[in-house]
Order: sequence, then C-alpha cells, then structure tokens
Amino acid sequence: MISSNSAYFSLNNQSIWRKKLVAWTMLLLMATQPMTAAAEVVADSKAAGGNRPLVETSANGLPIVQITQPSAAGISRNQYQQFNVDSRGLILNNSGIITQTQLAGYITGNPFIGHGPSARIILNEVTSKDPSYLRGYTEVAGQKADIIIANPNGIYGDGFGFINTNRAVLTTGTPVFGGSGSLDAFRVSGGQISIQGTGMNAANVDQVDLISRSVAINAQVWAKNLNVVTGSNKVDYKTMDTKTFDSDVASPQVAIDVGQLGGMYAQKIYMVGTEKGLGVNSTGTIAAQAGDVTITSAGKVLLANTSATGNIQVAAAEDVTNQKALYAQGNVDITTSGTLHNSGILTARQSTNITAQNVQSIGTVGAGIKNDGTVGTAGNLTVNAAGTIAMNGQNLAAGDLNITGSTLSLTNSKTLANGNANLTAVIGDMDHTKGSLQVNGALNVSAQGTIRNDNGNIEAEKLSLIGHSFSNHTGAITQLGKETTIIKAVEGVDNTAGIIATNGDSLQIKSNSLQNSQGQIQHAGTGELSLEMAGDIQNDAGKMATNGQLQLSAQNLNNLNGQIIGQKKVNMTTQTLSNQAGKITAQDNLTITAANGIDSNLKSSDVHDTGSIVSGGDLLLTSTGKMLLSGTTSANGDIQIHARDGLSNYSSLYGQGKTDIWTQSVLENSANLIAAQNMNITAQSIKSSGTIGAGIQQDGKLGKDGDLTIHAGGTITTQGQNVAAKDLTITGSALTLAGSKTIAGGNGILTATTGDIDHNSATLQIGKNLAATAKGIIYNDNGTIYTDNLSLVGKGISNRNGTMSQLGKEVTILSALENVDNRNGIIATNADLLQIKADSLTNSQGQLQHAGTGTLSVQTIGNIQNDKGTLATNGKLQVDAKNLDNTKGEIIGQKQVNIITQADIINSQGTIKGSDAVNIAAQGNMNNEQGTIEAKKGMGINVQSLNNQRGRLANLDASGMQVKISQGIQNQSGNISSNGKVDITVQDLSNQGGQITAQGDLTIAAANGIDSSLAAGDVKNDGTIASGGNLTLTSTGKVLLSGSTSANGSIQVNAQDGLTNYSELYAAGNTTLTTSGTLQN
Repeated sequence: MISSNSAYFSLNNQSIWRKKLVAWTMLLLMATQPMTAAAEVVADSKAAGGNRPLVETSANGLPIVQITQPSAAGISRNQYQQFNVDSRGLILNNSGIITQTQLAGYITGNPFIGHGPSARIILNEVTSKDPSYLRGYTEVAGQKADIIIANPNGIYGDGFGFINTNRAVLTTGTPVFGGSGSLDAFRVSGGQISIQGTGMNAANVDQVDLISRSVAINAQVWAKNLNVVTGSNKVDYKTMDTKTFDSDVASPQVAIDVGQLGGMYAQKIYMVGTEKGLGVNSTGTIAAQAGDVTITSAGKVLLANTSATGNIQVAAAEDVTNQKALYAQGNVDITTSGTLHNSGILTARQSTNITAQNVQSIGTVGAGIKNDGTVGTAGNLTVNAAGTIAMNGQNLAAGDLNITGSTLSLTNSKTLANGNANLTAVIGDMDHTKGSLQVNGALNVSAQGTIRNDNGNIEAEKLSLIGHSFSNHTGAITQLGKETTIIKAVEGVDNTAGIIATNGDSLQIKSNSLQNSQGQIQHAGTGELSLEMAGDIQNDAGKMATNGQLQLSAQNLNNLNGQIIGQKKVNMTTQTLSNQAGKITAQDNLTITAANGIDSNLKSSDVHDTGSIVSGGDLLLTSTGKMLLSGTTSANGDIQIHARDGLSNYSSLYGQGKTDIWTQSVLENSANLIAAQNMNITAQSIKSSGTIGAGIQQDGKLGKDGDLTIHAGGTITTQGQNVAAKDLTITGSALTLAGSKTIAGGNGILTATTGDIDHNSATLQIGKNLAATAKGIIYNDNGTIYTDNLSLVGKGISNRNGTMSQLGKEVTILSALENVDNRNGIIATNADLLQIKADSLTNSQGQLQHAGTGTLSVQTIGNIQNDKGTLATNGKLQVDAKNLDNTKGEIIGQKQVNIITQADIINSQGTIKGSDAVNIAAQGNMNNEQGTIEAKKGMGINVQSLNNQRGRLANLDASGMQVKISQGIQNQSGNISSNGKVDITVQDLSNQGGQITAQGDLTIAAANGIDSSLAAGDVKNDGTIASGGNLTLTSTGKVLLSGSTSANGSIQVNAQDGLTNYSELYAAGNTTLTTSGTLQN
C-alpha cells in the first residue's frame, strides 16, 4: 500500500525477502505473462524502433511499459500516441531481470535492457495531439531513473505520484538533445499542466519539475524540491535556466495559477514565469517545508498562503499581491517593477527586503517575526520603491527598518523597529498622520516634501527629521536617548497642539518658520535647545522649555500667552517679539535681540511683551526698532536693553544685578524699571509714570548700593517713583518730575540742559548732596525737597507752596538768572551757609529758614519781594538787592544783619531783627511805617529818606545807633531808640508824636536849615527826644521842639536859623542853646 502523505516507500525486511525469494519468483513468472495493455498507454507505432516502447499488462492488470534501450547517455526515449495513468498506476520497467515493484509485485525483466545498463533518464514523449491524464502512480521498476513526461498537448493530474525516482519532470515542451545524445533542454511553446482533485504526492521525490507554457494548481502538490517554470522558453534540463522566445501559440491568461483549493508543499519551491504579462496567481497554499520558495514572473504575482522554512524570493515584472499570509523562516525578498499590494501578513523570521515601483500595504509587513507572531531581536525590514509607498497597517522590524520611496504614507499605521530606522521620501511627503512609530534605535526621516505626524506618535532613541516642511498637529514626538535631536524643514515646522520631547543633550529645530501654538517643545537635556528660523515663530499659548540653554533666532516671535523657559542661558534674536501675557524665563543669562525696527503695530523688528521674561542670570534685550514690555521682566543677574527706536515698558522689570537701558528714541515706563544694583537709562526722551529704581531689594526695601542714572538728549518726564539706594543722576533737555516721588540714599544730580526742571507737586528726598541745574526754570511748586546738601542753579527757581529742606551742614546754593519765587513756600536749611543769587527773589508769604550759624546771603540784581514772608537765619544775614519789599514780612538774623539795596526798602508793618548788629543801606528810600527794625549790637541805617511813622528802630544793647538819612526822617508816632548812643544825620526830621531816645549820647544833625514849613533841613519834634547821656541837636535851619526833650547829661542845641521850643526841655547837666536866628521858648 502507498500512503498519500508518506515521503518514503520501503520493501519488506531483507531477511524475510531472502527466505521467500524463490517462491515469489516462481509465482510471478506464472502470473505475469505478457498481455496487451489497456488503452491508457499507447506506443507510437510510427516511432523509430529505438523509440517505440512495449506496453504490456501485469497479472493484476497494471500497465507495464518495457522502456526502450537507453542511449550511451543513459536516456531511454519512449514515444507514445497516448500516455495516461489511471488510478491503478503505471510501471516503467528499467530492469533486465525479474524485479519486485510496489504496484505490481514481481515482474519479468525488460527485454530491451537485458543484461545491459539500466536507463538513467526515462523520457516519455507524446507525439499525438492528445493530452496526458495522470490519475495514479508511475513507478520505475529496477534501478532508479529520472521520469520525464513530455506532452505539448497538456498534462492533467489528479491523485498521482511517482515511485523509485529521484526526479520527476512534467513538461509541455519538446526535448532538445545534445550532440552526444544527451538531454539538454525542453522547448516549450504551449500547453498547460493542470493538477486537480486529489493533486500530486511527490513527497518521496527529490526534485519535481513542472515545465509548461502555463501551470494550474487546484489541488495539493507535494514534493521535496518543486520547480515550476512557465512561458515560451528553452529550459535547461540540468540548471533550469531559461531562454525565452516568441511563440505562435496563443498566450494563456495566467502563467501559474494556484487556486483556493490548490497548494504546493515542498522542501523548496522554485517558480518562474518568463512570459511577459503572464503572472502567478495563487489563492491557495505555497509551502516550502525545508527550504526556499522562489517565484519569478514576467507578469503579476498574486499570493495567498505562502510559507518557507528557508527564504521566500519573489521577482515580478508587474504587480505582486499578498492577500493572506506570507512567512519565511529565513529572509523574504520581493522585487517587482509594478506595485506590491499587501492586505495580509508579509513577514520573515530574518530580514524582509522589498523593492517595487510602488508599495501599498494595509496589512502587516515584518522582519524578525517569530512563529508565534511576536517580534524577535534580529531581522531588518527594507522597503524601496521608485514611486509611492503606502504602508498603512503594521510595519515591524526586530532589527533595522529602512523605507525609501518617492512618497511615504504611514497613516493610521503601527510601526516598530527594535534597531535603527530610516524613512525617506525622495520626491514628496512622508505622511504619518494618526500613526504610531516606535524605534528603539536611531530614527532618521527625510522627505523632499512634508513630514506629517498629525495626531500621530513617534518615539525613538534618537531622532533626525529633515524635510521641506514638518507638521505635528496634535501629534507627539519623543526621543528617549541622549544624542542630539535634529528637526529641519525648509518651509516650516508646525507643532500646533503637538508635543516634541527629547532627552537628547541638544535639540536642533531649523526651518523657515515654527508654528507652536498650544504646542510643547520639551528639551530635558542639559545641552542646547536651538530654534533657528529664517521666518516667524508663533508660540501662542505654547511652551518651549529646556533644561539647558536656549538659542532662538527668528524674523518675528509671537509668544502670546506662551512660555519660553531655559534652565541655563537663553539667547533670542528676532526682528519682532510679541510676548503678550507670555513668559520668557532663563535661570542663567537671558539675551533678546530684535534687529531692524519696531512700531506700535508690531511691524518689522518689534519687541512686544505683555507677559513674563525671566532670566536666572543676565538678560539682554536688543532691538534696532521699538520694544514693548509688559507683564514681568526679571533677571537674577544684569539686564541690558537696547531698543533703538523706542521702549515702552508696562512690565514689572527687575534685575538682581545692574540694568542698562538704551534707546535712540522714546522710553515710556508705566510700570517698574528696577535694579538691585545700578540702573542706567539712556534715551532720546523719557516718559515714566511708573517706578524707576536702583538698589532695591526683592522685598522692596532700599539696599545700600545702587546708582540710578537717567540720561536723555530730549525731555525727561518721570512722574512716578524714582528711587536710588545710592546716587541719582537725571539729565535731559528738560526734566518733568511733577507728581513724582524721588528718593536717593546718596547724591542727586538733576540737569536740564536746555529747558526746565519741573518738580511741582512732587517729593524729592536725597540722602547726601542734591545738585539741580537747569537752563530753564527749576519748579518745586507744591513740591517737597529733602536733602543733606542743596544746590539749585537755573534760569529761575519756583517754590510756590513748596518745601525745600537741607539737613546737612554744607553750603546751600540757590542760583537763578531770573527770579527765585518762594511764594508761600519754605526753603529751610541746616547748612552753615545759604546763598541765594538771582535776578530777583519773591518770598511773599514764604519762608527762608537758615538754621546754620554761618551766613544767609541773598543777592539779587533786581527786587526782593518778602511781603508777609520770612528771611531767617541763625547766623549772619546778608541781603543785596535793587529794591526790598518786606511789607508785613520778617527778616531775622541771629547774628549780624546787613541789607543793601540799589533803590528802596519797604518794611511797612514788617520786621527786621538782628541778634547782632543791623546795617541797612539803600540808595533810595526806606519805608518802615509800622515796621520794626531791631538790633542787639548796634544799628546802622544809611538811606535816602526814612519813613518811620508808627515804626520802630531799636538797638537793644549799649552799642551805638547811627542813622544817616540823605533827605528826611518821618518819625511821626515812631520810635527810634538805643541802649547806647544814637547819631542821626538827616536833612530834616519830623518827630510829631514820635520818640527818639538813647541811653547814651543822642546826636541829631540836620544839615540845611529848618523852617516852620518843615522845608529841607528842618527839625520838628512834637514827640519825645530823650538821651541817657548828652543830647546834641544841630541844624543849619530851624529847630522846633515840642513834647519832651531831655538828657541825663548835657543838652546842646545849635539852630542856625532859629529855635522854637514848645517842649519840656530838661538836662541833668548843662544846657546850651545856640542860634543865629530867633529863639522862642
């Protein structure tokens, strides 16, 4: 019996066979006498004698072919009109003696062989037009030989096989012989080999060759090594090499067709279809169980279930389609000039290599895949296509993954590589939308078009993405390893709502533009995050963060509600920066540079920050245009801001180190510009309603050091707070500090080079020296100035309702080319010297208070207006003016008081007091009506005329009083007194109701004569003239005495033109009355 699935066929045990050999031989000789074979096998009667076999029948009815005598080459050539094998089988007798067979038992020897050599090859040719039907086994009796069945009309098999042969060949070709009679090849021009039903079992045959114009397999085919060669070919018998030729026979539709019920099972399978346009169509099974599957087709290849314990090689001129499972324990190599279609599983235990015009896969393509479907540790997947590649299923590589095509589509795919991966789109895009890509080694993606990972996920040990553009909308890209991550795109990188995260030491993103709105770029490495854009960066509500340093360059940067964070240095170079509600932070130095110009509409080179800029080290912001800061701007180190065309600060700017701000245009500050150390600001003009500070600590308290220097070529308006822990310097064409609060712990220098200093309604507190200089007017109306030392020099000084206080001892200087206006103001100083130099002084209802013991010096070219005002000093008072108006005012000195005017002095209801001597000299008149002039250590008055009506001139000590009046004295109801002597020189004296008294000598001299009309030189006294010593009255005119005239010493009256006495004249000493005129008593 023959088992259909057995690979080996054996005789009985040799020992048993020897014992029964004689009995079996006799039995067979009797039972197998020659008889005519059935019509299944018919020899060609027209064949040459040497090619015509003898067909007989065995005792059990099996056909026996007595093959022809083999040639010298060992070939037995047998020609038939008909060659069929029924289910009982067929024996090809290759033995010259009785031999045992598996199909028919013992048979007689072949007379054509006799004692000669057996055939090496048994060639069976059909010369008629009838096809061959093989429905049983063909057995070689005797010595093994190759079986060849050649029928150009076709061969049909159904439940057949071969016994005792190493090689079985079915061919629709004709044999081609060599010169020595050897079989060289088969020439195939037509015919088909079709295997149906129960198929072919040639598992016991080393090699099975199916050589035909076409082959159809609709049943199972079993063999050790199976070769299928189709097409119009000359096929070499030994090598199976093919040479194609043109055939006149019509082409079949398919070269090799394996139906759904068909299958090829062999150790090795080799399939070749050489006819152009004719392919391999396998909807069944092709299985190489101990070797390779090799398929070569000049047309299409369609595969369903294909497997090999070795390699699978498929080469096709047209498309290759895998519908179900293709698996090789070795490698899979697929080459096609058409498209590879895969809707099934295409995998290899080792490597998979695909070369095609195009690749379309919605199934699984894998390398290094174990039998259980899991991914192993080795096996590379390589896919190359001149055209498009769409691998939208699973793509698995236990080793490296390499995919190269004109365009790549991995949308919705799942791709895994345990090694490295290279994805290349040489012409177009690499689309990984909604895909998952995991690479445990390095991933390199290169595309001439767009690399797209929208809603996708890419994870690799190392990443390099280089394309024309890159899109990661809501996608995620992650590098786990430490090597540098590279993303480069010619056109743009779009990471909208996406994530780019890396552990790489450095991350490089280089492109024309970067869109990171709501996206995240996370660099966990400690090297550098480099964002290099030729165009714009949009980081709206996005985050770009690094544990290392950040290097950013772009045309325009929009960080609206975004975050830019560096744990080390951050360097940003951009044409424009918008940071509205954003945050820019560096733990080390932060440098921001904008190159070409900024305007309020955020045109080229704008820096617009309404968010947060934070540096852990230094911060450098540079713009050759405008800069707008808002939110928070801070640095743990120095801050440098260069904004050529202007700076608008709405932010809370704070630097732990020094801060330098420079602009050639306007600096506007409505928030805070603060430094823990020095603050230097240089601008064309400055407008500040916020705080500008230096030396301010993080808790807001003033430190020990920190200079504030503000310089502008134009105007400076700082109406908020200006604070310096140490020195303050503000220099501009004009300064407006109105409404501000300015504090400096050290010196303060305010300079207006061409205009005014306006400190109205403001507070200025300077710990040491304050020097304010203005080409225009220094205004402190309703303002307050406190300083240790004060120096104000300007065109004018206005302190209306203001306060100026000097606490220190050095000289206080107020110098004005025009007026010093202290109306209702206070100027107070502890200085040893207070110097006021001006064209004029207006101190109406004002106060000049000098607590020092040196000199209060007021020098004006013009007038001093001190009505209801106070000029007071603890030291000496020196007043020089054209006119002095002290109506209801006070001029008080704790030491000597000296007043000199070029014209008049008005002290009506006023007070002039000196705790030392008082000296008053006026080239004009002095009006002391109801006024008081008092000295404690002598008084000297030298004026043109004196109105002392109801006034008081008093010297309180024994020092003398000297009054020199060029014209007259009006002393009606007035008082002129001294505790010492009094000398009065006057043209005329009117003393009605007045008092002139002296504790010492009293001398009154009237120079030019006196008459009753009180003309020039008269002395008229209706009051009191009293002397504690001698009294001397001298007049070149008349003397009229009334009231009381007395002296504790002598009285001497010399009246040249007459003496009229209505007074009580009394002298304790001598009285001498002399007149050249009339004496009336």
